[in-house]
Amino acid sequence: MVGRLVIGEAFSNSLGNVRSCSDKLSRFDLHLVYQRFGLFGLYSLFFQAASIAELTFFDLQDTGNDYLPAKVDTTILFTGSSFTPDPKATLMASVIHHRFTVEAYDQMIEAGIFSENDPVELINGEIVRKMPIGRLHGAMVNRLNQRLVTQFSGQAIVSVQNPIVADESEPEPDFAVLAYRNDFYSTSKPKAEDVRLLIEVADTSLDYDREIKLPLYARSDIHDFWIVNLIESKIEVYRDPKPDGSYGTRQDYTGGQTIEMLAFPNVTIDIDELFN
Repeated sequence: MVGRLVIGEAFSNSLGNVRSCSDKLSRFDLHLVYQRFGLFGLYSLFFQAASIAELTFFDLQDTGNDYLPAKVDTTILFTGSSFTPDPKATLMASVIHHRFTVEAYDQMIEAGIFSENDPVELINGEIVRKMPIGRLHGAMVNRLNQRLVTQFSGQAIVSVQNPIVADESEPEPDFAVLAYRNDFYSTSKPKAEDVRLLIEVADTSLDYDREIKLPLYARSDIHDFWIVNLIESKIEVYRDPKPDGSYGTRQDYTGGQTIEMLAFPNVTIDIDELFN
């Protein structure tokens, strides 16, 4: 069930529901958070209290609220908590999804709103919660990591579940094989043009990786994208990216086959070694 906290006319009636998530909140506390940190601060506050599905802006009429400015126009959506909808949410008119820039997202991280332990990433301008990693997923990441690090020593950097900057997004793919740099990207995050190979390991995330991540990587001109499909024990290799978010070619590799990496033809992956 998705609940709503409306910062606006229905604010005082919603506050009791907020306290079910965080015992010490008050209208004055929220006002100070808003003054000091703006909407990012409010977002952070409630992120700590419940599992947030998304941050959405609503067009509201003048609220006349004494503590928060009129037209704060903010609704925070919750899942997985005891938070309940406010009946006055019917005052809302149109819904506009707020999209964050990469710069704004990075500022939130630097300000401590999100920590490295928060399971989120920026996808197409929206902050989304990453799926938890299961046993088989984790084992495949370990297996691939050992193989890739051995193969690329001194040739490229193997980045595991770290962010890259691509098309107003900061996804955290399971693997990004990056152009070698002496600073190991300590002075700037890797960009799409630094990527030589991108790999997502997928079981429950298979549809998401195909329908959301794949178009993002194609638009970002990632030339070699692999989905390690744990459900069907195969690797889907996508190449020849198109501006419309599609790939010109897809080839599936199963048992008994090997894959040559596009940027490093001397590097091969044996399917049987991975899945057996």
